[in-house]
Amino acid sequence: MKSMKKILFTTLSLLCFTIANAYDFRVDNLYYEIISENSVAVVSHPYDKYKGRISIPSRVVFQGYVYSVTAIGGGAFSGCTSLTSIKIPNSVTNIGRFAFCDCTRLTNIEIPNNVTSISDYAFKDCTALTSVIIPNSVTNIGSCAFVGCTRLTNIEIPNNVTSISDYAFKDCTALTSIEIPNSVTSIEDDAFRDCTGLKTVYNFSNLTFSKGSSSYGYIAYYADKVYNAPNGSIEGDFMFGKPNDVNTLVGYLGNDIEITLPTDYKGENYAIGKGAFYNNNAITSVVIPNSVTSIGDNAFCGCTRLTNIEIPNSVTSIGRCAFKDCTRLTSIEIPNSVTSIGGQAFSNCTGLTSVTIPNSVTSIGDNAFCGCTRLTNI
Repeated sequence: MKSMKKILFTTLSLLCFTIANAYDFRVDNLYYEIISENSVAVVSHPYDKYKGRISIPSRVVFQGYVYSVTAIGGGAFSGCTSLTSIKIPNSVTNIGRFAFCDCTRLTNIEIPNNVTSISDYAFKDCTALTSVIIPNSVTNIGSCAFVGCTRLTNIEIPNNVTSISDYAFKDCTALTSIEIPNSVTSIEDDAFRDCTGLKTVYNFSNLTFSKGSSSYGYIAYYADKVYNAPNGSIEGDFMFGKPNDVNTLVGYLGNDIEITLPTDYKGENYAIGKGAFYNNNAITSVVIPNSVTSIGDNAFCGCTRLTNIEIPNSVTSIGRCAFKDCTRLTSIEIPNSVTSIGGQAFSNCTGLTSVTIPNSVTSIGDNAFCGCTRLTNI
């Protein structure tokens, strides 16, 4: 199956140079094909390549007839290596396959508000392209749409996109982060393959990404940080989601060393999620409000500079490895609301000298305090 895809990929790539639409008339150095009684598409000319700055009009008059410009034909600007900028009117609702393929000097583009799909190979090998504005009207990003856009550093996927097709962003090596909205339900094979600079993934969809995995088009294959926050949002420096229908703080995006967590999430209580502050070796203190109901697995694991944290009387459970390797914590008081302490919850907290465990605790997991070599009072 993979080899067949590669053959198809190569074959279609060659078409980038061969697509040419027959034109019906020319006005102001643009070629048009009549596609209906009242509308036209901008098309290519086999011997006259577009160059410089192009502004496509929303309507054009030819021989007394007024036509609305509603489309950019397949391959219309393909191979126009001297094209430096393009302005597309909102009258355009369709951009054809290979439309801007190999426009190697095009640096940015704004797709008009009425386009619903970015066609296959539309911006293939636009190697100078740094940013693209995609409107909310778009629901699908086509196969190989931005493949080979090696300087693309910024792209925002709007909240109506449901699918990202295969090879859509392959070889976009300058992409460093991407945000996947909750509308996305599918990401096809190799969609982000060889995006070697893609280190941070913010995921609000119901898909689950894992670091180093080739699933979902290699989106998290090179990632250092992956935030899965289904149906969530970013509130200031904090990223929230709703996995298993529970309001959850899934990650901290800021740089402060002393942190006060939000008093609530959209007026409701929330949990501190799995790995929310994992390996954050900058933070020194955290203030947790009474709206927090639990502290998840690995929540503060590896926070080696954390010296002060107060657990409020609203927390009912402390997850596995929640404070593992917090080597500068010296004391911890567990409130009367806590009923369970997970395995290795405080393991290797070598600075911990004192712990208070209340009568409410009914279970303490394996190795919860393993390696706490300075613990003298419990």
